[in-house]
Amino acid sequence: MEIVGDVDKFKERLDKIYQKRLDNQLADIKERDAKITAIVSQRKQDIKSSFKLRTEEDAALLKRKVINSEKFKAKQEFEKTREEIISEVFDAAIKKAPEFVKTKSYINYVKANLPKSTTVVLRLNKELAKEFNGKTSIDNDIIGVQAVDGKVIYDFTVAGLIEAKYESLRVEVDNVLFGN
Repeated sequence: MEIVGDVDKFKERLDKIYQKRLDNQLADIKERDAKITAIVSQRKQDIKSSFKLRTEEDAALLKRKVINSEKFKAKQEFEKTREEIISEVFDAAIKKAPEFVKTKSYINYVKANLPKSTTVVLRLNKELAKEFNGKTSIDNDIIGVQAVDGKVIYDFTVAGLIEAKYESLRVEVDNVLFGN
């Protein structure tokens, strides 16, 4: 499948967005760490005075638990942000879909993969109708082509292609953007 657009500029823009979010999260983590340290110090004093803390190790354990809890929250937030960025990539691809389906590479891909049956009816949008011979049915609610052969539907729409390959495409996008 051909990628349309300047991937490097798009990646650079996403890198800036990602870096800004990462910097904000890092600042939040540092701020949380300072707050946690203050809370832990206050709790430590409270515990010492009211319960005569058994050992300093208990306080260190409490601090580690609180810090680990905050680190876990920060990691969850980071992963959520990562998924939002990946979602933005798919949204951008879908926005470019109407132009993509007009390309020769898409039309040739569909023609090469259409079933050879004589009972096939092509459901497609009006702009693509001139590219295909045979029985056609206009459906402007889809972006691309669907071939209907009785009860079997061969879905070549952009949404169908993305859905069919979503997981592998998601991994590729993740690798390109985050180098994983």
